[in-house]
Amino acid sequence: MRSNSGVGNTMSGWSASRVSGRTLLAFAVGILCLFPTRAPAQLRGDKALLELVASEWRANYAAIRTWQGKVEYVSRAYGNFPDKRPGGKGVVPVDEETVTEVEFALDVPANKYMFFAIETKKPRDKNGRIGDKSKRYGSGGIRTAKGFFEVGGWDMDTESHQRPSLILRSVTDFIPGDFSTHFDPTWFMRLRVHEVYDRLMFYHKKAEVLAIGKVSVSREGNLVTFTEGPGVAGIHKQVFDLGQGANPIDVSGDGGKVPVTVKRTRSFEKIGTIWVPKTAYMKNTNTKYNVVHERKTTFLKNILNEPIPDEVFSPEKLGIRQKDLVQDARVGIQYRYDAASPPEELVIRRRSWVPYLVAGLVAIAAGGLFLAWRLRWRKTKETGNAPGV
Repeated sequence: MRSNSGVGNTMSGWSASRVSGRTLLAFAVGILCLFPTRAPAQLRGDKALLELVASEWRANYAAIRTWQGKVEYVSRAYGNFPDKRPGGKGVVPVDEETVTEVEFALDVPANKYMFFAIETKKPRDKNGRIGDKSKRYGSGGIRTAKGFFEVGGWDMDTESHQRPSLILRSVTDFIPGDFSTHFDPTWFMRLRVHEVYDRLMFYHKKAEVLAIGKVSVSREGNLVTFTEGPGVAGIHKQVFDLGQGANPIDVSGDGGKVPVTVKRTRSFEKIGTIWVPKTAYMKNTNTKYNVVHERKTTFLKNILNEPIPDEVFSPEKLGIRQKDLVQDARVGIQYRYDAASPPEELVIRRRSWVPYLVAGLVAIAAGGLFLAWRLRWRKTKETGNAPGV
Protein backbone atom coordinates (compact mmCIF):
# COMPACT_ATOMS: atom_id res chain seq x y z
CA MET A 1 0.00 0.00 0.00
CA ARG A 2 2.20 2.76 -1.27
CA SER A 3 -0.20 5.57 -0.37
CA ASN A 4 -0.57 4.46 3.27
CA SER A 5 3.15 4.09 3.65
CA GLY A 6 3.66 7.63 2.38
CA VAL A 7 1.08 9.07 4.74
CA GLY A 8 2.64 7.23 7.64
CA ASN A 9 6.06 8.62 6.88
CA THR A 10 4.67 12.13 6.55
CA MET A 11 2.80 12.01 9.87
CA SER A 12 5.84 10.60 11.61
CA GLY A 13 8.04 13.41 10.27
CA TRP A 14 5.51 16.12 11.31
CA SER A 15 5.26 14.67 14.82
CA ALA A 16 9.03 14.60 15.20
CA SER A 17 9.26 18.16 13.97
CA ARG A 18 6.62 19.30 16.47
CA VAL A 19 8.41 17.63 19.35
CA SER A 20 11.69 19.14 18.26
CA GLY A 21 10.10 22.61 18.07
CA ARG A 22 8.62 22.29 21.55
CA THR A 23 11.95 21.18 22.89
CA LEU A 24 13.72 24.18 21.37
CA LEU A 25 11.07 26.57 22.73
CA ALA A 26 11.38 25.13 26.22
CA PHE A 27 15.13 25.35 26.02
CA ALA A 28 14.98 29.00 24.88
CA VAL A 29 12.61 29.92 27.70
CA GLY A 30 14.91 28.23 30.18
CA ILE A 31 17.90 30.17 28.91
CA LEU A 32 16.02 33.50 29.10
CA CYS A 33 15.02 32.76 32.67
CA LEU A 34 18.65 32.54 33.63
CA PHE A 35 19.16 36.22 32.73
CA PRO A 36 17.13 38.97 34.44
CA THR A 37 15.42 41.42 32.07
CA ARG A 38 15.18 45.12 32.75
CA ALA A 39 11.64 46.34 33.22
CA PRO A 40 10.67 49.88 32.29
CA ALA A 41 11.92 52.14 35.06
CA GLN A 42 9.50 54.31 37.01
CA LEU A 43 10.19 57.82 38.17
CA ARG A 44 11.23 57.94 41.80
CA GLY A 45 9.48 60.57 43.89
CA ASP A 46 6.22 62.44 43.43
CA LYS A 47 5.73 62.97 39.70
CA ALA A 48 3.08 65.59 40.50
CA LEU A 49 6.00 67.90 41.23
CA LEU A 50 6.89 67.82 37.55
CA GLU A 51 3.45 69.02 36.56
CA LEU A 52 3.55 71.72 39.23
CA VAL A 53 6.87 73.11 38.00
CA ALA A 54 5.87 72.80 34.34
CA SER A 55 2.55 74.62 34.75
CA GLU A 56 3.99 77.48 36.83
CA TRP A 57 6.91 77.88 34.42
CA ARG A 58 4.58 78.03 31.41
CA ALA A 59 2.31 80.60 33.08
CA ASN A 60 5.30 82.86 33.79
CA TYR A 61 6.83 82.37 30.32
CA ALA A 62 3.53 82.92 28.49
CA ALA A 63 3.04 86.27 30.23
CA ILE A 64 5.91 87.73 28.19
CA ARG A 65 4.45 89.50 25.16
CA THR A 66 7.32 91.88 24.40
CA TRP A 67 10.79 91.98 25.90
CA GLN A 68 13.53 94.56 25.42
CA GLY A 69 16.82 94.69 27.21
CA LYS A 70 20.55 95.09 27.39
CA VAL A 71 23.06 92.44 28.42
CA GLU A 72 26.78 92.26 29.09
CA TYR A 73 28.65 89.00 29.14
CA VAL A 74 32.30 88.19 29.72
CA SER A 75 33.63 85.07 28.00
CA ARG A 76 36.91 83.40 28.80
CA ALA A 77 38.67 80.37 27.34
CA TYR A 78 41.80 79.05 29.01
CA GLY A 79 43.85 75.89 29.33
CA ASN A 80 46.04 73.69 27.18
CA PHE A 81 44.17 73.43 23.91
CA PRO A 82 45.03 70.63 21.44
CA ASP A 83 47.33 71.93 18.68
CA LYS A 84 45.28 71.42 15.50
CA ARG A 85 47.64 73.31 13.21
CA PRO A 86 49.21 71.39 10.29
CA GLY A 87 52.16 69.53 11.74
CA GLY A 88 51.27 70.70 15.24
CA LYS A 89 52.09 68.49 18.17
CA GLY A 90 50.99 68.48 21.75
CA VAL A 91 49.00 71.38 23.15
CA VAL A 92 48.96 75.18 22.98
CA PRO A 93 48.38 77.25 26.14
CA VAL A 94 45.49 79.68 25.61
CA ASP A 95 43.97 82.42 27.74
CA GLU A 96 41.51 84.70 25.91
CA GLU A 97 38.79 86.99 27.16
CA THR A 98 36.08 88.96 25.40
CA VAL A 99 33.50 91.41 26.71
CA THR A 100 30.25 91.68 24.76
CA GLU A 101 27.32 94.07 25.05
CA VAL A 102 24.02 93.03 23.50
CA GLU A 103 20.81 94.91 22.82
CA PHE A 104 17.77 92.78 22.08
CA ALA A 105 14.05 93.07 21.38
CA LEU A 106 11.42 90.33 21.27
CA ASP A 107 7.85 90.74 20.00
CA VAL A 108 5.99 87.48 20.63
CA PRO A 109 2.67 88.29 18.84
CA ALA A 110 4.55 89.51 15.75
CA ASN A 111 7.00 86.60 15.95
CA LYS A 112 10.00 88.91 15.56
CA TYR A 113 13.27 89.03 17.41
CA MET A 114 16.35 91.27 17.03
CA PHE A 115 19.75 91.34 18.67
CA PHE A 116 22.86 93.41 18.05
CA ALA A 117 26.15 92.60 19.80
CA ILE A 118 29.38 94.56 20.12
CA GLU A 119 32.26 92.32 21.11
CA THR A 120 35.47 93.77 22.50
CA LYS A 121 38.46 91.46 22.44
CA LYS A 122 40.97 92.01 25.21
CA PRO A 123 44.06 89.87 24.71
CA ARG A 124 46.15 88.78 27.67
CA ASP A 125 49.92 88.90 27.83
CA LYS A 126 52.14 85.97 28.81
CA ASN A 127 51.63 86.81 32.48
CA GLY A 128 47.85 86.64 32.16
CA ARG A 129 47.30 90.40 32.41
CA ILE A 130 44.68 91.98 30.14
CA GLY A 131 46.34 94.28 27.61
CA ASP A 132 45.30 97.80 26.62
CA LYS A 133 44.80 97.00 22.93
CA SER A 134 41.28 96.04 21.95
CA LYS A 135 39.04 95.93 18.91
CA ARG A 136 35.28 96.09 18.58
CA TYR A 137 33.38 93.69 16.36
CA GLY A 138 29.70 94.06 15.56
CA SER A 139 27.26 91.26 14.78
CA GLY A 140 23.56 90.67 15.00
CA GLY A 141 20.43 89.24 13.51
CA ILE A 142 16.70 89.57 12.98
CA ARG A 143 14.52 86.45 13.17
CA THR A 144 11.00 86.35 11.76
CA ALA A 145 8.54 83.57 11.03
CA LYS A 146 9.94 83.24 7.51
CA GLY A 147 13.69 83.54 7.95
CA PHE A 148 16.74 85.02 9.56
CA PHE A 149 18.73 88.15 8.67
CA GLU A 150 22.30 87.92 9.90
CA VAL A 151 25.25 90.32 10.00
CA GLY A 152 28.51 88.54 10.76
CA GLY A 153 31.31 89.99 12.84
CA TRP A 154 32.79 93.14 11.29
CA ASP A 155 35.53 95.46 12.48
CA MET A 156 33.78 98.59 13.73
CA ASP A 157 36.97 100.55 14.48
CA THR A 158 38.77 100.30 11.13
CA GLU A 159 37.35 102.69 8.53
CA SER A 160 39.17 100.99 5.67
CA HIS A 161 37.66 97.63 6.58
CA GLN A 162 35.07 96.19 4.23
CA ARG A 163 31.49 97.10 5.10
CA PRO A 164 29.35 94.38 6.69
CA SER A 165 27.08 92.19 4.60
CA LEU A 166 23.45 91.33 5.29
CA ILE A 167 23.08 87.57 4.87
CA LEU A 168 19.63 86.03 4.37
CA ARG A 169 19.25 82.54 5.84
CA SER A 170 16.64 80.00 6.80
CA VAL A 171 15.01 80.51 10.19
CA THR A 172 16.50 77.19 11.31
CA ASP A 173 19.98 78.74 10.96
CA PHE A 174 19.33 80.77 14.12
CA ILE A 175 21.04 78.54 16.68
CA PRO A 176 21.34 79.91 20.24
CA GLY A 177 23.54 78.30 22.86
CA ASP A 178 25.73 78.81 25.88
CA PHE A 179 28.60 80.13 23.74
CA SER A 180 26.77 80.90 20.50
CA THR A 181 27.07 84.28 18.79
CA HIS A 182 23.28 84.10 18.29
CA PHE A 183 22.09 85.61 21.56
CA ASP A 184 18.64 84.63 22.83
CA PRO A 185 17.39 85.85 26.25
CA THR A 186 14.87 83.00 26.52
CA TRP A 187 17.77 80.54 26.49
CA PHE A 188 18.32 81.23 30.20
CA MET A 189 14.73 80.26 30.98
CA ARG A 190 14.95 76.91 29.20
CA LEU A 191 16.78 73.61 29.45
CA ARG A 192 19.09 74.05 26.48
CA VAL A 193 16.92 73.53 23.37
CA HIS A 194 13.94 72.27 25.40
CA GLU A 195 11.21 74.33 26.97
CA VAL A 196 10.80 73.41 30.62
CA TYR A 197 7.12 72.55 30.18
CA ASP A 198 7.69 70.14 27.29
CA ARG A 199 10.64 68.45 28.95
CA LEU A 200 9.06 67.86 32.36
CA MET A 201 5.64 66.88 31.02
CA PHE A 202 7.28 64.28 28.80
CA TYR A 203 8.59 62.50 31.89
CA HIS A 204 5.35 63.09 33.76
CA LYS A 205 3.33 61.32 31.06
CA LYS A 206 5.80 58.63 29.98
CA ALA A 207 7.68 57.72 33.15
CA GLU A 208 5.69 54.53 33.75
CA VAL A 209 5.79 53.16 30.21
CA LEU A 210 9.26 53.97 28.93
CA ALA A 211 12.59 52.48 29.90
CA ILE A 212 13.98 55.90 30.70
CA GLY A 213 16.60 54.81 33.19
CA LYS A 214 17.10 56.30 36.62
CA VAL A 215 15.00 59.43 37.09
CA SER A 216 14.02 61.11 40.34
CA VAL A 217 12.27 64.25 41.56
CA SER A 218 12.25 65.79 45.05
CA ARG A 219 11.34 69.04 46.77
CA GLU A 220 12.86 71.10 49.55
CA GLY A 221 11.03 74.35 50.23
CA ASN A 222 10.65 76.23 46.94
CA LEU A 223 13.34 74.17 45.23
CA VAL A 224 12.38 71.18 43.08
CA THR A 225 15.27 68.96 41.94
CA PHE A 226 14.96 66.70 38.92
CA THR A 227 17.79 64.24 38.25
CA GLU A 228 18.47 61.99 35.28
CA GLY A 229 21.04 59.22 35.59
CA PRO A 230 23.55 57.90 36.24
CA GLY A 231 23.60 56.32 32.82
CA VAL A 232 25.54 56.16 29.59
CA ALA A 233 25.03 59.91 29.13
CA GLY A 234 26.15 60.66 32.68
CA ILE A 235 24.22 62.47 35.39
CA HIS A 236 22.13 65.59 34.74
CA LYS A 237 20.53 67.66 37.47
CA GLN A 238 18.07 70.53 37.15
CA VAL A 239 16.93 72.63 40.09
CA PHE A 240 13.81 74.81 39.69
CA ASP A 241 12.83 77.63 42.05
CA LEU A 242 9.08 77.97 42.55
CA GLY A 243 9.83 81.34 44.16
CA GLN A 244 11.40 82.61 40.90
CA GLY A 245 8.75 81.68 38.35
CA ALA A 246 9.72 77.98 38.45
CA ASN A 247 12.75 78.86 36.35
CA PRO A 248 15.87 76.63 36.33
CA ILE A 249 18.47 78.10 38.68
CA ASP A 250 20.96 75.23 38.55
CA VAL A 251 21.52 73.00 35.51
CA SER A 252 24.57 70.79 35.76
CA GLY A 253 25.88 67.43 34.66
CA ASP A 254 28.64 65.41 33.11
CA GLY A 255 29.04 63.65 29.81
CA GLY A 256 29.35 60.12 31.17
CA LYS A 257 32.00 58.49 29.02
CA VAL A 258 32.75 61.89 27.45
CA PRO A 259 35.27 63.78 29.64
CA VAL A 260 33.18 66.95 29.97
CA THR A 261 31.45 68.56 32.95
CA VAL A 262 28.95 71.39 32.69
CA LYS A 263 27.80 73.86 35.33
CA ARG A 264 25.05 76.45 34.79
CA THR A 265 23.67 78.74 37.49
CA ARG A 266 21.09 81.49 37.05
CA SER A 267 19.24 84.09 39.08
CA PHE A 268 16.05 85.93 38.19
CA GLU A 269 14.38 89.24 38.94
CA LYS A 270 10.71 90.14 39.05
CA ILE A 271 9.52 92.80 36.61
CA GLY A 272 5.89 93.51 37.47
CA THR A 273 4.51 90.00 37.86
CA ILE A 274 7.01 88.23 35.57
CA TRP A 275 10.31 86.59 36.46
CA VAL A 276 13.11 87.06 33.92
CA PRO A 277 16.89 86.40 34.03
CA LYS A 278 19.17 88.69 36.00
CA THR A 279 22.50 86.84 36.04
CA ALA A 280 23.86 83.60 34.60
CA TYR A 281 27.10 81.68 34.81
CA MET A 282 28.22 78.88 32.52
CA LYS A 283 31.32 76.72 32.84
CA ASN A 284 32.29 73.91 30.50
CA THR A 285 35.37 71.85 31.45
CA ASN A 286 37.09 69.25 29.33
CA THR A 287 38.77 67.15 31.98
CA LYS A 288 40.94 65.31 29.48
CA TYR A 289 42.79 68.44 28.33
CA ASN A 290 41.94 70.64 31.33
CA VAL A 291 40.39 73.17 28.95
CA VAL A 292 37.79 75.57 30.34
CA HIS A 293 35.19 77.79 28.66
CA GLU A 294 33.21 80.07 30.93
CA ARG A 295 30.80 82.95 30.49
CA LYS A 296 29.33 85.37 33.02
CA THR A 297 26.15 87.10 31.86
CA THR A 298 24.47 90.11 33.47
CA PHE A 299 21.15 91.57 32.32
CA LEU A 300 21.64 95.31 32.68
CA LYS A 301 18.11 96.22 31.58
CA ASN A 302 14.82 94.33 31.23
CA ILE A 303 11.69 96.01 29.85
CA LEU A 304 8.56 93.87 29.55
CA ASN A 305 5.30 94.23 27.65
CA GLU A 306 5.97 97.72 26.31
CA PRO A 307 5.28 98.55 22.61
CA ILE A 308 8.26 98.08 20.28
CA PRO A 309 8.50 100.30 17.13
CA ASP A 310 8.74 98.47 13.79
CA GLU A 311 12.03 100.19 12.93
CA VAL A 312 13.71 98.23 15.74
CA PHE A 313 13.44 95.16 13.51
CA SER A 314 15.18 96.75 10.53
CA PRO A 315 18.62 95.98 9.00
CA GLU A 316 19.75 99.50 9.95
CA LYS A 317 19.70 98.40 13.61
CA LEU A 318 22.36 95.84 12.68
CA GLY A 319 24.67 98.46 11.16
CA ILE A 320 23.60 97.99 7.52
CA ARG A 321 23.70 101.14 5.37
CA GLN A 322 22.67 102.09 1.87
CA LYS A 323 24.44 100.06 -0.87
CA ASP A 324 25.87 97.50 1.56
CA LEU A 325 26.00 94.01 0.11
CA VAL A 326 23.03 91.67 0.59
CA GLN A 327 23.69 87.96 0.12
CA ASP A 328 20.86 85.45 -0.09
CA ALA A 329 22.55 82.27 1.08
CA ARG A 330 19.43 80.23 0.28
CA VAL A 331 19.59 80.71 -3.48
CA GLY A 332 23.11 82.04 -4.01
CA ILE A 333 22.44 85.55 -5.31
CA GLN A 334 23.53 88.97 -4.12
CA TYR A 335 22.53 92.59 -4.61
CA ARG A 336 22.92 95.98 -2.94
CA TYR A 337 20.84 97.08 0.01
CA ASP A 338 18.22 99.71 -0.71
CA ALA A 339 16.56 101.23 2.33
CA ALA A 340 13.57 102.22 0.17
CA SER A 341 12.82 98.55 -0.59
CA PRO A 342 14.43 96.32 2.05
CA PRO A 343 14.16 92.52 1.79
CA GLU A 344 10.85 92.27 3.63
CA GLU A 345 10.31 88.97 5.45
CA LEU A 346 13.24 87.39 3.62
CA VAL A 347 11.39 87.12 0.30
CA ILE A 348 13.56 85.28 -2.21
CA ARG A 349 14.55 87.57 -5.05
CA ARG A 350 15.04 85.78 -8.34
CA ARG A 351 17.13 87.35 -11.02
CA SER A 352 15.21 88.24 -14.17
CA TRP A 353 16.70 86.98 -17.46
CA VAL A 354 15.65 90.17 -19.30
CA PRO A 355 18.56 92.41 -18.12
CA TYR A 356 21.05 89.69 -19.00
CA LEU A 357 19.50 89.23 -22.46
CA VAL A 358 19.61 92.96 -23.14
CA ALA A 359 23.19 93.18 -21.90
CA GLY A 360 24.16 90.25 -24.09
CA LEU A 361 22.58 91.75 -27.20
CA VAL A 362 24.27 95.09 -26.55
CA ALA A 363 27.63 93.36 -26.13
CA ILE A 364 27.17 91.42 -29.40
CA ALA A 365 26.15 94.56 -31.28
CA ALA A 366 29.08 96.51 -29.88
CA GLY A 367 31.46 93.73 -30.79
CA GLY A 368 30.10 93.59 -34.32
CA LEU A 369 30.46 97.34 -34.83
CA PHE A 370 34.01 97.29 -33.50
CA LEU A 371 34.97 94.42 -35.82
CA ALA A 372 33.45 96.18 -38.85
CA TRP A 373 35.28 99.40 -38.01
CA ARG A 374 38.52 97.52 -37.53
CA LEU A 375 38.27 95.79 -40.93
CA ARG A 376 37.40 99.04 -42.69
CA TRP A 377 40.26 100.87 -41.03
CA ARG A 378 42.76 98.15 -42.07
CA LYS A 379 41.49 98.18 -45.68
CA THR A 380 41.82 101.97 -45.89
CA LYS A 381 45.36 101.80 -44.53
CA GLU A 382 46.39 99.12 -47.03
CA THR A 383 44.97 101.14 -49.95
CA GLY A 384 46.77 104.32 -48.90
CA ASN A 385 50.15 102.55 -48.72
CA ALA A 386 49.84 100.74 -52.10
CA PRO A 387 52.54 101.70 -54.74
CA GLY A 388 51.44 103.85 -57.67
CA VAL A 389 50.74 102.24 -61.09
